[in-house]
Amino acid sequence: MPHMMATLIGTSIGSKFFFRMISQIGINYRESPISEGRTAKLEGGDRLPYVKMQNGDNFLPLKSLDWQVHVYGDADPAFRLGLAPSGVPIHSLSGSLITASSNSARAVAISVWAGSSSSAVPRRMSS
Repeated sequence: MPHMMATLIGTSIGSKFFFRMISQIGINYRESPISEGRTAKLEGGDRLPYVKMQNGDNFLPLKSLDWQVHVYGDADPAFRLGLAPSGVPIHSLSGSLITASSNSARAVAISVWAGSSSSAVPRRMSS
């Protein structure tokens, strides 16, 4: 059995199949009660895409392992003011594929949970 697995994984088709089978790449949260909105390439509840930027990438803020909001584009001052009482940090990220793919001039805000449990879910955030 181990020899057969090694042979299958050694092929292009086999390695792609096993990667998709054991990775989390197909998981989404589109049916979540806090998932809403869409751009040309993203829908509320999709996993956070990797976006390379001038000073690193959008995964760098995830080191805090806490709720946070990533804003791709310019964060509206009213949005910042409305979110301030929650204490959830806002990371303004620009030059992304997310806003470039949208037909809208509006910024895209994504709430992100990078922790290990959902015990501290903030109340619903809206812009």
